[in-house]
Amino acid sequence: MDIGKYNRKIVIKRRSVASTSDRGLATYSLATVATVWAKVRQLAGSETEVQAQLVANRTYTFAIRYLTGILFTDEILFDGRTFQITNVHGNVDEGSEETILTATEQI
Repeated sequence: MDIGKYNRKIVIKRRSVASTSDRGLATYSLATVATVWAKVRQLAGSETEVQAQLVANRTYTFAIRYLTGILFTDEILFDGRTFQITNVHGNVDEGSEETILTATEQI
């Protein structure tokens, strides 16, 4: 494993309900799951029209050292931007060395 390729620091956050109002509206908080070094790569970009507005998305992969407990509902904070995790590939090549996170950034 080439440790030098993990050269970008990312923070994995988990959203949880902090409180609920009398009307049933939830207030959320973000808790840090892990702060790790990652290899970051942009895979693709796309634009779609949603309710007569153009919405752009970028898809990235974040390769990190093997880590369990990451959920699809978690978020990645990187370089002041927020990414929604869409896929978690743990135990790549059955070696328990690397976890690949696929995430989308809405622009």
